[in-house]
Amino acid sequence: MANLITISRIVCAVILFFFQDVNGAFLAIYAYCGISDLIDGPIARKTNKTSNLGALLDTVGDVATYVALAKILLSKHLVPAWAVIWYVSAAAGILSAGLVALARFHRFFVVHSLFGKVMGLFAFLMPFALYVNLLIPCFAAICASATVSAVETVFITAKAEDPEHAAISIIGLYRKKPDVSA
Repeated sequence: MANLITISRIVCAVILFFFQDVNGAFLAIYAYCGISDLIDGPIARKTNKTSNLGALLDTVGDVATYVALAKILLSKHLVPAWAVIWYVSAAAGILSAGLVALARFHRFFVVHSLFGKVMGLFAFLMPFALYVNLLIPCFAAICASATVSAVETVFITAKAEDPEHAAISIIGLYRKKPDVSA
């Protein structure tokens, strides 16, 4: 069920590629992509149907959705140069966490951090911000949260005991672990 929801998001993201502007139909399909992204993971976990395929499909759905949006924003010259430079720098920081993981755990992965989720929320809100003429503050929020996410992700990856127990936030690294020896 969860993979079907994710596949439907990928199909909708492909449809978004055919739009030339952000309009009501675009926003409706885009909103479906966002809602389906919120529910597919919890459904997979609740039904005990998580899989590497599901995680891969989720990533494909996310990337396809945001690339479709970026196509419109870039073609309309709505992305300021400072936002591109700042975001690419922060993304490089996030990817460097994957290199830290590769060095420490001999596999490349990037922690889905708390501020990464915040960045995702602002990224999702981007076309709605465009629609109500608040795109520049939205870009600033995305870039700021991406920067914090980069620092947080590198720190978490450097401090985590193992990849399966990497915390979602820096705070999670310092929670006292329960004593199971009793």
